[in-house]
Amino acid sequence: MSAILGGVHSLARPLGNDEPLVTLSDVSKAYANGTVALKNAKFNVKRGEFISLVGPSGCGKSTVLRIVAGLGPISSGEVRIGGLPPEQARREHQDMAFVFQDATLLPWRTVVRNVELPLQLRGVSQSERRGRAM
Repeated sequence: MSAILGGVHSLARPLGNDEPLVTLSDVSKAYANGTVALKNAKFNVKRGEFISLVGPSGCGKSTVLRIVAGLGPISSGEVRIGGLPPEQARREHQDMAFVFQDATLLPWRTVVRNVELPLQLRGVSQSERRGRAM
C-alpha cells in the first residue's frame, strides 16, 4: 500500500521548508475489542514527499491512513496536518483525498455518478458535478 501525502495547498499558515506537513506523535489506536492497531507511531511527512507504508496484513497501515484522513479517532498521541487536527484540516482544505485499498464504488450508481459523489457530498450543483465528472 502506498500513499502520497503532501497535497494540502492552502494551509492556515505557510509552512517553512523543513516543517512537516503531516506529523504523527506517539499515536496509538486500540479498538473496543482490545485489538491494538498502533502503538506510539511517530513520523513526519514533508510537503511533496512520497512515502510507502509497508508491512503484513493487519499491522496498521490502513489505520494510519484513516487517522491521517480524519476518518477515525486515536486512543492517544497527536496528529497534525499542516498544523491542524485531521478533521479540521479535512473540513478547511477540500483538496485533501483518501483512496481506499479496496474497491469502494457504489454498484447501484453509474460510473459517472460514482465520480460525482465527492462533489455531491460537498454540495456542488448537479449540472456542475456532471460537467466536471465528464
